[in-house]
Amino acid sequence: MAQLLAQAIGRARQFETERRLAQELQQSLLPPALPQRGEMDIAARYVTPTTGTVGGDWYDVINLPDGGVGLVTGDVEGHSPRAATTMSQIRSAVRAYAAEGHRPADVLTRTNRLLSDLGTDLLATCCCVWLDPEAETVEISSAGHPAPLLGHPGSPFAAPELPLGIPLGVRSDTCYGSGHAPLREGTVRVLYTDGLVRSHAVPLGDGIEALHARLAPSGELRLEVLADRLLEITSAGNRRDDDAAVLIARFLGLGADRSQRVARTFVQRHDLRAVADVRRFLRAQARSWDWEAVTPDLELAVTELDQRSG
Repeated sequence: MAQLLAQAIGRARQFETERRLAQELQQSLLPPALPQRGEMDIAARYVTPTTGTVGGDWYDVINLPDGGVGLVTGDVEGHSPRAATTMSQIRSAVRAYAAEGHRPADVLTRTNRLLSDLGTDLLATCCCVWLDPEAETVEISSAGHPAPLLGHPGSPFAAPELPLGIPLGVRSDTCYGSGHAPLREGTVRVLYTDGLVRSHAVPLGDGIEALHARLAPSGELRLEVLADRLLEITSAGNRRDDDAAVLIARFLGLGADRSQRVARTFVQRHDLRAVADVRRFLRAQARSWDWEAVTPDLELAVTELDQRSG
């Protein structure tokens, strides 16, 4: 009996040690703190499975060079130190490409090419959401990842229409697309990994339904409280089958001194065919702002800039 009891205690201690090491490793690979933005309220959570293994889920918040905010979630398949290492490499790549000023679709395209060069056989999903508070727009691109849920004031949460992209690491020559949505004051964005809505005890359909049910009355909730409530969807007591990450952001609006009419479009350098796209963009914005009288001057300015850059 003493020998059996000693073995049981030894296994319990080993389990606790492995779980603590897994949590410390995973937390060290995640952002140490979220950026503080006056126009944005952000909350994030990451939880490990109760088995003590290391997972490949992650989240990130990036201050973009144009003044916007980048929200990222992703998931590398498997539960092992190799999955966590691959996750760290992908997260670093996304951060680097975002810091260079690339758009979400370009970030995923370049990261996918890099993942292929690393020679790993692990696949990963990733979703990049670029928030532009000045222009009040959102640009979203996904590589096989669950689409983020968008909740406008007075409207239910819904997933935006996005081009379907395959996971990272499937084909090195994959090019990803992106979609756009308005960013109104009070808008909430919810990014998550599948561990939040699926487990051995909770089918994916039931988890998605529970997610929408918990988001429905969330208008007045603090985001920290909401994040904790969402984690309860797939946690049975103190047990969890899979790791999970959730990232929530609420746009609080610009201050009165920053309110202005801003619209942006992006084109590739030396892409002469994009000049026509820019002119159409200018004409559309001029109509929406009642500036049609200056449309010819704006188009002329675009032509002059194109000639100088050429």
